[in-house]
Amino acid sequence: MVSLKYPQIAIGWFLTLLSYLPHVLCLNSLHTLQQAFTTMTASGSKVDVSKKWDVLGPFPIHAREQQYISPAFPLNLSEPIDYNKLWPSSYADGGNVGWKKVEVGEDGELRVSFPDVRWKYLRNFQGWAALQHHAVLRSTFKIHRPAADERKVRLLVQLRQGSYFTILPADSFSNITPRWYAGNIYDISGSLPQIVELPLSRTGEYQLFISGDYEIRLFGDPVTQEGSDVPVQKIILDLQIEDIDEVGYALEPAQNVICDFVDGYAFGDSIGIGLRNTGESWISVDAAKTVGLPAGLEVQILKTIRIAPGQTRVIPLKLRQLTRTEATVLDICLTVTGDQDSTYSKNLTVSLPIHHTTGWTTGSESRNAVKASFLFANSSPTIFVVIPPRLRGKGQNAPPILSLHGAGVDITYEPHFDFWVEAQPQNDYSWIILPAGRTSWGLDWHGPSTKEALDAVEALSEILQSNDAWKHQAFRRDTKVILIGHSNGGQGVWHISTHYPDRIIAAAPTAGYIKSQAYIPLTESRSAHFIDPSLRAILESSLTPDDNDLHLTNAAHLPIQAIHGGADENVPSFHSRELISVLKSLNPDGNLSHYQEDPGEKHWYNTVLNNTTVQDFIDAHIHSTAPQGHPSSFSLTVSNPTEAGPLYGWKIHSLTIPGRLGTLRITTDGDGLARVSTTNVLRFSIEDSKSLSSLTALTIASTSFPTGKFIDFPVHFVREKGVWTTTTESTLRSIPPTRIQTILSTLGTINIFFDGEPALSLAKRLAHDLHLYHRLDAEIIGPAATEDEERGGNFVVIGTLQSPRIRRLLETGGTSFNLRKGSLSLDEKEAAGDSHVFLHPGSTATSYKLVIIYSDVASLERAGRLFPIRTGVAVPDWLSLSPGLDRLGAAGLRGAGVWDTNWRYQESSSWLDNY
Repeated sequence: MVSLKYPQIAIGWFLTLLSYLPHVLCLNSLHTLQQAFTTMTASGSKVDVSKKWDVLGPFPIHAREQQYISPAFPLNLSEPIDYNKLWPSSYADGGNVGWKKVEVGEDGELRVSFPDVRWKYLRNFQGWAALQHHAVLRSTFKIHRPAADERKVRLLVQLRQGSYFTILPADSFSNITPRWYAGNIYDISGSLPQIVELPLSRTGEYQLFISGDYEIRLFGDPVTQEGSDVPVQKIILDLQIEDIDEVGYALEPAQNVICDFVDGYAFGDSIGIGLRNTGESWISVDAAKTVGLPAGLEVQILKTIRIAPGQTRVIPLKLRQLTRTEATVLDICLTVTGDQDSTYSKNLTVSLPIHHTTGWTTGSESRNAVKASFLFANSSPTIFVVIPPRLRGKGQNAPPILSLHGAGVDITYEPHFDFWVEAQPQNDYSWIILPAGRTSWGLDWHGPSTKEALDAVEALSEILQSNDAWKHQAFRRDTKVILIGHSNGGQGVWHISTHYPDRIIAAAPTAGYIKSQAYIPLTESRSAHFIDPSLRAILESSLTPDDNDLHLTNAAHLPIQAIHGGADENVPSFHSRELISVLKSLNPDGNLSHYQEDPGEKHWYNTVLNNTTVQDFIDAHIHSTAPQGHPSSFSLTVSNPTEAGPLYGWKIHSLTIPGRLGTLRITTDGDGLARVSTTNVLRFSIEDSKSLSSLTALTIASTSFPTGKFIDFPVHFVREKGVWTTTTESTLRSIPPTRIQTILSTLGTINIFFDGEPALSLAKRLAHDLHLYHRLDAEIIGPAATEDEERGGNFVVIGTLQSPRIRRLLETGGTSFNLRKGSLSLDEKEAAGDSHVFLHPGSTATSYKLVIIYSDVASLERAGRLFPIRTGVAVPDWLSLSPGLDRLGAAGLRGAGVWDTNWRYQESSSWLDNY
């Protein structure tokens, strides 16, 4: 589940070194702290960064707890800092820690460690969880401006492998609330810098604070990586100055998307061009066309793309090809206009290199992988990689193989591309599809990463069918797949197999972990010492959809071949052993789940996927002629119906009490009768007639339904007043998804509405983070814009109770949050807390709005950190926050809960501290 970029995976130092090259290639004038501590603009402004850092720590923390606790914990940055003060920490002998000095190394890397802590002693009792820790890092920098230069400047900040940073003026910051910017903690290649509007400083001197958080997934086990018991945070910082014009823009080539051309034809229909707004006014791109050669290629912009000051968006273009081409460059002209200056209109020509490859030939030993493109979520041009079958013309008759990479593997970057392609099993008959997962880490193959993987299968089918030369190798768009993957991808195999079982024929997870809480336990949680257990249970229920083991009933009858290295130093083989053990408990009479442990092999070895066992397993199911029926007894378990598919055509749509598990149990006998029992299920459906083959009647609880009356499918069932009855699909409503993270599973652009400058600042940061971590497109929309529900996608609305858009939304009564005598109320009582974050139904059954209501800048900062950019952030449908979060983590909440099926307050799944 780790990255090629990080040394914890044993593929060799060469790939580890190469993985850092994108940062040099994509940032044209990158200055690491080793190369230069001065960065200069064309106008002569420069920034000098100190090599010396003050460090305070370590403090216990669990993974993602930094989303709740102040990144400056235990400091209050509105007060003067006492560098002689000691702070309590259970990691240190004597129970206290103080400040120490650290300098940037000659390699430009800031290495933060605490060798005085007896890590081995702690680890003997707490295991890997004891290595998780938090530290505060502080340094200074100074900006020099030419005396005659009055141009505004921005600071471009690249923080690699730090979680958050903030910048404050050095002369006085007692009245300034820090604005925290997310760092590139995964060190994702080709990332964009955070754009910082500097606070006023009379001297040009600033203090820079970083939240340094050690996570074993990112930095690895120090014993196996460093030969030491001492964990080390490795952080790289780069600061650059950018001049600001009234209207300006810059290309971001690292964000461009273009597919390969096979025998002169584009292997995809989508192109993306990265464009950043370098000015201080909004700009728009409203037209695009090809210029010059090659003839026969046309592009069309899907819609006008508005870009906020400092924001980068990938301009989505549809590609249409009329004739074959041998051109090596595709020139595209974009029309850029200024929103505030109607006379401003510029044509920008972009040259995209075309990579040509020849068509595949029969029996070729070469992998001949091809980069394909499609439009994800109707808004984001996306690359995926395919490997054709070695036997030409066989692809249409065999299910494709969908292969999920490990964390940190960037399939669009050549060293990772070559490595991952060569790691695949042989494929005489099937296409192998290698999705990106949004980014090298994505969402751990959950949410939008799952959707992209499954969408890539459909995209390849459409690409093949679009060209007469490839049609004979095209498979059906709705085909099932054989699913394989390694490490985090192995975990993704478990996740997709248990959440979308009807899409899978067979699965081979290798070196996969059970779930995040099993990989690194949450035992070092700070908030656990203060939190009401019932509140903790509600928060952790938002992680239930990620708990693969709780959904294993859905894969109990699915052929599975698990592989694990017996000496795996990264994901212990215990994980695969335990998952297979649970499967065998669920289906003790079956022989579908198999486990192979390769003695002495570590986390990665060249034959982990490309071996006889996996090859025989794949071949057996590629050529299987067994009927696709269902067992006489099976169970479907669902925790979040919006992120789960059907099992043998049976699908749960809504739970009686959202936030808890729901189960359908179906048992059939030899006389054509089926009995259905349910637990916590409100609505379910039978998707097609094949699910009822050989059945004459259903009995649900005590109600019988003759199957002969079911003509139109899907058939929907609902439980009303304790009795099951059929219903029409049109009566199904939007249901709350039990957790805020679902806002990432959008069917279009994420539209961020803001009201006020603090809200605009957060909107820009969220848009940056959505692009960095998920390559999701976001449009930032001001208070004057109309409520245009035709925009599609999901919505984020940020404002105070005085914001007209917030007031209109509350007046609709979509949830139990509403206005009562000018104040915010929840369940007809005054809502406690200084900020509130909650899901609200969208305009369709598949769209959502995330509402952030704040009272001041400090409360907005706390709310913004809970936007679930990464997996493992425990945020249910609604939360009420207080300043206590900064010190106590989740224990500082004033309320949290899961909406009922009507988006109302649900006492059984809610917690309030004023009731």
